[in-house]
Amino acid sequence: MGIRNRLLGLTLSAVMLALLPAAAQRGPAAMPLTADDHMQIQQLVTRSSAETRPRAERLAQQVESQQNYWRYGLLLMLATLAVEAFVGSR
Repeated sequence: MGIRNRLLGLTLSAVMLALLPAAAQRGPAAMPLTADDHMQIQQLVTRSSAETRPRAERLAQQVESQQNYWRYGLLLMLATLAVEAFVGSR
């Protein structure tokens, strides 16, 4: 019963939150960002290493990672054959 009551309470809370207007959810502290705020945010954002690598290197990495899937397929096929042989020998 306890879990059912908690789920019901969470569901009702989610419905009530969804029905509230966006302004009421944010509260009075929400203010529009200024151009200075945008500049400060952009300065705080760190760029990932993937963007700094050359495009050719990123493509080579992607192609290399895609070529390993055949190995997993081969191992799965061999495991299936081994299981079939074991079951067939019984």
